[in-house]
Amino acid sequence: MTFTQQITHNYQPRIGEYENMPKTILIVENSQVAREALGTWLGIIFPHHHIIEAASGEVAAEIAGIELPEVIIMDIQLAQIDGIEIIRRIRANGHPAQIAVLTLYDDGAYRAAVTAAGANAVVSKHDMNSKLLPVLKEWLLDEQENDDAI
Repeated sequence: MTFTQQITHNYQPRIGEYENMPKTILIVENSQVAREALGTWLGIIFPHHHIIEAASGEVAAEIAGIELPEVIIMDIQLAQIDGIEIIRRIRANGHPAQIAVLTLYDDGAYRAAVTAAGANAVVSKHDMNSKLLPVLKEWLLDEQENDDAI
């Protein structure tokens, strides 16, 4: 565990300290075009939340340990270390983020492996608007904001 990870891992916020603060969304996608498009789309839908991006699993694990995002949107097919292994590492570090996996694969064994690694949701890239958006609204918005959301 690095010094930075020890500091962030040991920090315990006071009750209510972050109630009204924007939440952080980490997008993990190796395709720059897809990553930027997703970031732009989420920025329009969730304008009061902080969006950060990672192009690789290694960078994502580092950012997750420092920034402590509330939501992580993870692509599985990443260079060097795949998204499933990164999810395992994030969970092994005790990170409580909600993790949504975006994938082109939609078979039962694949979903089971992703869920076993610690993902909270698995969404086909083809169904992002109809399936990812409701999940993110549930995770990011309180009831009033959810009623008012696009």
